[in-house]
Amino acid sequence: MGWLSDLGERSAEDRIEVLRSSIDGSTIWAERVDSHLIDGQWHGIPVMGVIELNADQKVVLMRDYFDPALAL
Repeated sequence: MGWLSDLGERSAEDRIEVLRSSIDGSTIWAERVDSHLIDGQWHGIPVMGVIELNADQKVVLMRDYFDPALAL
């Protein structure tokens, strides 16, 4: 995914705004907007993230779901 790594290099600043979150046992869901400052303009990408923890509360799996068509 070259465009995703390029996004990190092009962004002067990044922000994450969590809109909603939920926890069920060892699984955390977070609906959020990831925003990136590129060439003086903010661009937001809606993301649904899922994190799974083990018994020691360490992250064992992390997934982000988003529409790549909305990415820069």
